Amino acid sequence: MVEGTWRGGLSSVHCDLLKGGKAGRATDWWDRSVAAKTSFSKRTFSQEFVRAKGKVKDRIDPQADYWVGCWAQFSEGWSTADEAPMEGRPLS
Repeated sequence: MVEGTWRGGLSSVHCDLLKGGKAGRATDWWDRSVAAKTSFSKRTFSQEFVRAKGKVKDRIDPQADYWVGCWAQFSEGWSTADEAPMEGRPLS
């Protein structure tokens, strides 16, 4: 689970689980149909990384570093992004 806040007129937010550190690649381990939850009145968001069902190409590597990257688009036309290391490891 990742949680965050924002200032300004947020239009959308998207987060992804990255394997291999800050410059890593996205993993298909999690179900991307589970969108980030936003509270526009509180200006908060959260993204839960739920394990995907069915065949998964990228299994969780207990030795790998995992990061979370989040990108936000604002109604004024600008965007921002941030990444942070994941505490612990995703459950395999």
